[in-house]
Amino acid sequence: MARIFKAIDLWEDSFYTNRNLIDPIFFRLLYGTGMRVSEALNLLVKDFNPAEGILTVYHAKNNKDRLVPLSLSLSHQIMELAEKIHKFSKDTDYLFPSINGSRIDLSNYIPPFQGVSPSCRNIPYGCRSEGTRPSPQFCCKMPQTLGSGGRGVD
Repeated sequence: MARIFKAIDLWEDSFYTNRNLIDPIFFRLLYGTGMRVSEALNLLVKDFNPAEGILTVYHAKNNKDRLVPLSLSLSHQIMELAEKIHKFSKDTDYLFPSINGSRIDLSNYIPPFQGVSPSCRNIPYGCRSEGTRPSPQFCCKMPQTLGSGGRGVD
């Protein structure tokens, strides 16, 4: 997992996107909480409570609302991101917005892993990796898309 995060952390700054700021925190959120990609993309600024370190997810699985506690470090990272990109945002703006402020499209989270650096190619399939067990959504779905052309990990 460290190699995946390192590759994401090294994404270059671009005039056309803010993904270099968003993705390092976004993927840590998915990994650390087990949230679905669509749940995280639908989060609004008002859904994050920095004082409590909690996200409120509305209309999640089975159309239920739930509270998601965050680690202290992840909560701080989201606060730092908010200081950079939400200085003039409304509470109803997306927490992880596209460059124009709209919702990032779900389909944008598969292509970035096609052709990821070779240092990430030996990540095992499934959730049988050593050490801590990441969330099934992240571990079992994301590494399968790594590698050239989305073929998966060699």
